[in-house]
Parts: sequence; C-alpha cells; structure tokens
Amino acid sequence: GGVWVNLGPVQWHRNAMLQPSANELKDLILLAGFDIKHWEISETLLAYRHPDDIRKGTRAEAYRPLKFVAVLQPDEAWVDDAAI
Repeated sequence: GGVWVNLGPVQWHRNAMLQPSANELKDLILLAGFDIKHWEISETLLAYRHPDDIRKGTRAEAYRPLKFVAVLQPDEAWVDDAAI
C-alpha cells in the first residue's frame, strides 16, 4: 500500500514515450489499483518562475496545478505472505 500526493503541473519531458493528459493520467492511476481520494485541477495559473512571466508573447510560462491524493491498498496476497 501507499499514498501518492501530487501538487504540481502535468508536465512531461519532450522525449517521454507517454505524455498523458490529466484525465488520461487519472485513468492510468485507477487502472494501477489506486483509489483517488481527491482530484482537482486548479483554476489559478501559477508562474513557473516569476509572477510577471505568466504571459510572455504568445507562450504561456505558467501552469494549472494538478492536486490529487491517491491511496494504494495493500495486495491481500502480499499481506498474507508477509504474516507467515
């Protein structure tokens, strides 16, 4: 089991093989067996560096934070084995 807490952007390296959207990421987290306790995409834009950088020409230098808490329940087979 475990708890996964995320408080940042959905941002992927340009060479990442997968670059899921927030909704696709949510589906992947559920498929991995996590129970999502909280899921929120902030309405407020946050600057990556300095607040004056939110709009620089035609390129946004800001993101909307993805905030979530997901809990992975322990695998019952693993718990039984650990008790032996």
